[in-house]
Amino acid sequence: AVSLNNLGALRAASGDPKGALREYEEALAIREALVQSHPDGIDEMDALAQSHNNLGNLKEKFGDLAGALGAYESALAIRRELAEDQQEEDRFRDK
Repeated sequence: AVSLNNLGALRAASGDPKGALREYEEALAIREALVQSHPDGIDEMDALAQSHNNLGNLKEKFGDLAGALGAYESALAIRRELAEDQQEEDRFRDK
C-alpha cells in the first residue's frame, strides 16, 4: 500500500489525476482489508487514515471539493478514535 501511495503522489504531481486516484483507491482498499483483519491494529488504522487524507488532498487539488471533504472527514474520524483510544501515544495528538 505504501508503494501505491507513492505512485499516486507521483501521478498527481505529474498531472495524472485519474492514475493517482486509481493508485490511492487501491491502497485504500488494501488498508481497509488490513484494518478488518486487525481491528485493534493502531498502525493499520493510522495508515488507513493516511490513505483517506491522500485521497482528500488529491480531490481537493483537482477541484472535487465534496469528495475531498468526505475523505478528510473519514481520516479525521479515524484519527480522533486513535487519539482517544491511544492517549499514551503522542503521535496521534497532533494529526
